[in-house]
Amino acid sequence: MQQRCVPLPVCPAARNNSDARDAIGVSPVQPMDRRGVTLIELLLVLAILALVAATAWPSLERSLADQRLRDAADTIRAEWQHARAQAMSSGVAYQFH
Repeated sequence: MQQRCVPLPVCPAARNNSDARDAIGVSPVQPMDRRGVTLIELLLVLAILALVAATAWPSLERSLADQRLRDAADTIRAEWQHARAQAMSSGVAYQFH
């Protein structure tokens, strides 16, 4: 059994599409054909990035300084351990400087 498509009734005001859209407050969507960005948009994005970077920089700088200090402490600790192991294996006193 085949089903038939029956057209729905259309109100007289909706026959003209522009009148129907105006009646319900809907305007047709126009496709955007822009391909680039304006200078103002570019400058605004750069200003926001500069603001975020300026806000984050002190925290990053502190973090990097802390990491350098940890690395130096690890190097000293490793050298002490190496000198101790050499002194124990050879029986000779080693100095660390």
